Amino acid sequence: MERRYRRRRNPGYLTASEIGERYDFHPNTVGNWCREGLIRYTRGTRGEYLIKVSDLEDFFDEFYR
Repeated sequence: MERRYRRRRNPGYLTASEIGERYDFHPNTVGNWCREGLIRYTRGTRGEYLIKVSDLEDFFDEFYR
């Protein structure tokens, strides 16, 4: 029987590290935004912050015009 693996990465979500690399922020800065409630997020299986791309765009529209 062939075993199928589920894809772990969801393209609709980014981690704090990926956001930091892509937009030149430190990952801790993105984590602080999450803890302060500025960005909506969910927790990944390893405890990382997972942020929807649409929520990130809304955050940038509001705070970085």
